[in-house]
Amino acid sequence: MLEFNLTNEKLILFSAKAPQVKHMVDYFITELKKDSEFVVAVRNYITEDRTLLSFHKGDVIRLHSVEGLEEGWRYGAVYGRWGVFPGECVQPVAAPDFLVLPAERAEPRDRHGRVAASAAVAVAMGSTVAAHELDLNTEAVVGYGEDSSILQVEGLPLQASQYNMEEFSRKYYRRTQLKTRKGKDSRKPADMVKYSKSPLQESLIDFTDSNMNKVAADISLAVMKFMGDYPLRGQTEQELVSTILKLSGEHGLMKDEAYCQVMKQVTGNTSCKTDSCQRGWRLLYILSAFHRCSEVLKPFLVKFLLDAVCSPGVHYQGIAKACEQNLRKTFQYGGRVHTPTAWN
Repeated sequence: MLEFNLTNEKLILFSAKAPQVKHMVDYFITELKKDSEFVVAVRNYITEDRTLLSFHKGDVIRLHSVEGLEEGWRYGAVYGRWGVFPGECVQPVAAPDFLVLPAERAEPRDRHGRVAASAAVAVAMGSTVAAHELDLNTEAVVGYGEDSSILQVEGLPLQASQYNMEEFSRKYYRRTQLKTRKGKDSRKPADMVKYSKSPLQESLIDFTDSNMNKVAADISLAVMKFMGDYPLRGQTEQELVSTILKLSGEHGLMKDEAYCQVMKQVTGNTSCKTDSCQRGWRLLYILSAFHRCSEVLKPFLVKFLLDAVCSPGVHYQGIAKACEQNLRKTFQYGGRVHTPTAWN
């Protein structure tokens, strides 16, 4: 018998080769943790001393090497805050990244209809961040931007070039030409983050689960309809918003995809519809009130919003600021649960 105590459930496997399976899992997790710059908190550490880093059990902290630390102390960052903390409160963990699930695999759900097994797999792989993204709970994540009016992530100013969406597309978007309903779009990073006149037929982010392409295509079609760039065909704005929130909420991996699609459509928008871009920002405002993005996307998304807020002469500065404030609240208190029932 092999027993796994996971975040949301206990998994028990019966096998004559349980010792071999345990050895394989232990080896796999050990290899993931090798040379990782990240640790995970095994218990809460809360202090009023602002030179120290407070965190909660399950938070993933990025380490940074500094000289002169006392023995047993570490220096790192979580949710944009840096500080010293006791090493006994953490243990090594694999670097957080996008979690790729096997194709053709139905995800078991608990009695509330929430995905349980996927979150369990994520924790088994050593990434609690991925587990949070796959768990449909809206539990609060405390600490995001609590003490700063201008957000920073991992201790670096968000003006840093590594946090622009072109860089994100180089790392995480598909490398082949992107399929749309009118053929193929350019795969140059600069083009991949700009407005497209046709709905997508596959995801922007390179998921190996082919089932995600259909979900991404449905989200793309709903986004373009909401923005007025595709015929509504009897659907209402409320129905389209509900579709986007439902698809991205039910499939945890698709929250980042939905954010990326909307950001793409408001960037370099050349639509013949005069209110297309405004509607796109309106959709981003709604999305940021409901869904947290992953830790991987967060610095890129925040920089995207702050660039729109701070750049002189850029339209939609007000709603971009509102989106950034929504995102703060969603990370700190949890996103909204019920979809809008009426429009002003």
